[in-house]
Amino acid sequence: MAFYLQPALHLHRMLQDKQDVLDEALQQKRTIEGELEVVWESTSKENRRIRELLQATLERTGVGDKARAREDPCLAGLSQGDVLGGHFSYCDMKPPPTTRRGLREPLG
Repeated sequence: MAFYLQPALHLHRMLQDKQDVLDEALQQKRTIEGELEVVWESTSKENRRIRELLQATLERTGVGDKARAREDPCLAGLSQGDVLGGHFSYCDMKPPPTTRRGLREPLG
C-alpha cells in the first residue's frame, strides 16, 4: 500500500500545482478583460466625441460644398453619409500626398 501512496501524493501535488497555475491565469485573464473593457468604453466615448465634433465642423463649414470635399485628399473615397452616418473609420482615410525629399535637401 505504501508503495502506491508516495506516487499518488506526488501526482496529487503536481495536480494541485497545475490547478494553482490555471487559477492564477484565469484571474489574470479576468483582470485584463476588465481593463480592456475600460479602454474600449473610453475609446468608444472618444470616437463618439470626435465624430460629433467632425459632424458639427462639417455642418458649420458647409458639407454640401463638393469642391471642398474633392480638395481634401484625406477624405477621398469617403461619402458624406459614411462620415456623418457613423460608418467612418480612421483606417479608411488616405494619408495626404507628400513630396519625397532627400535627406540632404532643405525643408524650406
